Amino acid sequence: MIALLLSASLLHAQELSLNYQEALDLALEHNPQIQDARWSIDGAEAAVMSARAMFDPTLNFSAGQNRNTRQQFFAGIGAFNSENYGPTVTIGGRSTLPTGTTLSVDWTTSRSTSLFTSQEFTEVQQEISPIDTTLTMTLTQSLLQGFKSQYNKQQLNTAERNLDTSELTAIETIQQALADTATAYWNLAHQQKLTDLATESLRIAEEEERLIQAKVEQGELAPIEAVRVQAATLSAKIALVDAENAHLSAKESLLVLLGERPDQEIVLESSTPDMGSFNIDVDHPETEIKTMFENSPTLQRLRLSIQIAEENLQNAKHALLPELTGTARYSLTGWEDDFSDALEELGRQDLPGSYVGINLDVPIANWGDKGAVQQRSIELDRARQTLLNMENSLTQQARAQLRTLQTAEQKAELAKLNRDVAQQSLAADRALQEEGRNIEKDILASLQAAQDAQIQYERALSDYVLAWVTLRRLQGSVQ
Repeated sequence: MIALLLSASLLHAQELSLNYQEALDLALEHNPQIQDARWSIDGAEAAVMSARAMFDPTLNFSAGQNRNTRQQFFAGIGAFNSENYGPTVTIGGRSTLPTGTTLSVDWTTSRSTSLFTSQEFTEVQQEISPIDTTLTMTLTQSLLQGFKSQYNKQQLNTAERNLDTSELTAIETIQQALADTATAYWNLAHQQKLTDLATESLRIAEEEERLIQAKVEQGELAPIEAVRVQAATLSAKIALVDAENAHLSAKESLLVLLGERPDQEIVLESSTPDMGSFNIDVDHPETEIKTMFENSPTLQRLRLSIQIAEENLQNAKHALLPELTGTARYSLTGWEDDFSDALEELGRQDLPGSYVGINLDVPIANWGDKGAVQQRSIELDRARQTLLNMENSLTQQARAQLRTLQTAEQKAELAKLNRDVAQQSLAADRALQEEGRNIEKDILASLQAAQDAQIQYERALSDYVLAWVTLRRLQGSVQ
C-alpha cells in the first residue's frame, strides 16, 4: 500500500510541460473558480425544473369511510339515535395554465347506510340510500389580475432569468480565470527570462572578477578594482536570488490556477510573443471598443438585468388590478341502487347541474402593490445607470490597455536601441581598457547599462502581452 501511495505521489509530481493553449485548456478543466461557476449553473438549472412544478398537472385519489351518530327527538315518536355510515371514493385531476385558467375534474362515488334506534323500542330500522356517483367539471378563469401569462409565470421566468444570469456570470468567471492563467503564464515566462538574465549577469560578473583579480595580483591594476568587481559579483548574486524567488512565486501562482500542486515542476513551451503578434489597431480604438460592447459578458449580464427589471415593473403594474375571477361548473349525477344503473344514468345526463359566477376582490388602499411598483421602478432606473457606468468604466479600461500596448511598443523599440548602444559602449570600454585608457569602474557601468537595457526590453514585452490579455478579457475572449 505504501509503495502504491509513493508511486501515485511521484506520478502526480511529474513535470508539467505546457504551451500557452494547453495551459488555458487545463485551467478550463481544473481551475477552482471555473468549477464553482459550473456548479452555479447546475443549481440554476435545477431551480428552473423546480419552478416548472407550478404548471404540473396533478392527479388525486381518496377513499374513506364515514360514520356519524346523532340523537333526535320527534313528537309522538320520542327520542331515537341515528347512525349514518358508508364509503366514499373520489378520483380527480387539476391543471393550472399560464393564462390564469384552472381546470379540475372530479368523480365521486358514495353510498350511505342509516340505522335508526328508538330509545323506547328495541326495533332497529335500516335504510340504504342509492349509490350517488357524480362527475364535476370546474373551470376558473382570472379576468383582471392574473390573466397575463407573463404575470402568472413570474416564478418560472425568474428561475430562467437566474439561469441566464448564472451562465453569463460563469462566462465572466471563466474569462477572468483564463485571463489570470494567461497573465500567470506570461509572467512566469517573463520571470524565467529575468532569471536567465540574472544568471548570465552573475556568470559575467564572476568571470570579470576572476580576470580583474588576476590583473591585481600581477600589479597591473590597483587593489580597489578587485573590491569593485567583488561588490559587483555580490550584487549579481543578490539579484539572482531575487529573480529566482520571483520566478518561484510566479510558478506557484500558475500551478494553483491550473488546479495543480504548487510544488510541482512546470516547463513553458511557448515563448513570449513578439511585438505586433496580435492583430490590434491601436491607432483606431473605436473598433476594439465596439468589439467589447458586442461581446463583453459583463455588459450582456447588465443588459439582461435591465430586461429583468422591466419585466418585474410590468408585473408589479399588473398586480394593481383587482382580482376578478369567473367560475363555471357543470356536473352530472347518477342516483340508483345499482352501481351500473347509476353510471348509466350519469351517462344519459338525466341529472345535470351547473353554476356560473364571479368573485371580485378589491383592496381599499392597495399600499402593498403601489409600493411594489415604486420599488420595481427604482430597480429599473438603477439597472440602467449601472449599465451606463459599466460601459464608461470598460471603455476607459479598454482605452488604457490600448495606450499601454502602444507605449509598450515604443518602450521596446527604445529598449532595443539602448541595448544596442550599451553593447557597443561595453565593447568600446573593453577596448579602451585593453589599451590602459579605461578603468574597471567604467566596464562595470557599461555591463550594468547593457543588463538594464535588456531588462527594460523584456519588461516592455511583458507589459505588451499582459495589456493584450486584459483587453481580450474586457472583450470577452482570452483565448
